[in-house]
Amino acid sequence: MTSSMRCSVAAITAGCSRADTRAEPVRKMLKFERDLKKQCDDLLKQYQDTQRELRLSPENIRKVVEVGLALAEQPALIPTPSDSGKPVFRLPALKHSWRRALKAWNIHTKEIRPITFDHAAAANRDDIVLVHLNHRLVQMSLRLLRAEVWSVKGRKRLHRITARLVPDHVLHAPRSSPMLGWW
Repeated sequence: MTSSMRCSVAAITAGCSRADTRAEPVRKMLKFERDLKKQCDDLLKQYQDTQRELRLSPENIRKVVEVGLALAEQPALIPTPSDSGKPVFRLPALKHSWRRALKAWNIHTKEIRPITFDHAAAANRDDIVLVHLNHRLVQMSLRLLRAEVWSVKGRKRLHRITARLVPDHVLHAPRSSPMLGWW
């Protein structure tokens, strides 16, 4: 190997180490982004599993609100046509403390906007309010249902009943279950 070749090899090696040194922050950032994406994916899967386990579907949350409104002797939700095909409702004129749940008005026009329990129906829309688990309407309904569960025997308006929602097309007539029996 000639001395000029040795110098070229040394220059290339020095150039590579400088390039490696300059690329190190970029490499670290790319690793951080990959790790962050994996964490987000894991959290999304955990969230979806929890939703499935706890049956936190839009239909079930809507049923909680409907039962809460009925127990509070409030008017029922008013179904409204929507262009998304997802269930959308108008809030009726609620009475007494339930008026606080009317956090569905548009800040600028002061009009009450329609509500939905479905994230997909409210995605990228500001003309529909998403009623989620932490929305005041759901919280008031849940509070009322919890109070009803723990109320004294003679004052209960709800009784211990378990029900499952089944789409209409699945069953044509009620079926008895072998699990039903005396407690």
